[in-house]
Amino acid sequence: MRCDGAPGAPDVRGPARVLFGLGLDPNTADVSALEALPGVGPARAEAIVADRTRGAYRKLADLGRVHGIGPVTLRRAAPWLVFGADERGAGSLTGDGGTHPEAP
Repeated sequence: MRCDGAPGAPDVRGPARVLFGLGLDPNTADVSALEALPGVGPARAEAIVADRTRGAYRKLADLGRVHGIGPVTLRRAAPWLVFGADERGAGSLTGDGGTHPEAP
């Protein structure tokens, strides 16, 4: 069974996207999905959602504007994030067309 957005693939949403390696878009993910990211608990997940009112996250570094998210959290969460993704997970990990250097 494929979960990569191919025709006929199941629609995987929320925290399950991390489980299946599809990545989360921090612009559209809800609090419970964001909590699945390494280093992001309930308070940070809520802060990410609240900060979206200031503008979209276009690249990994944009998440650094959220209080409590620093370089270590960014590095740990990077392999699980996509920016500008559609519902099926197409997008970039860094927002610049490439993957994060430490992505698996």
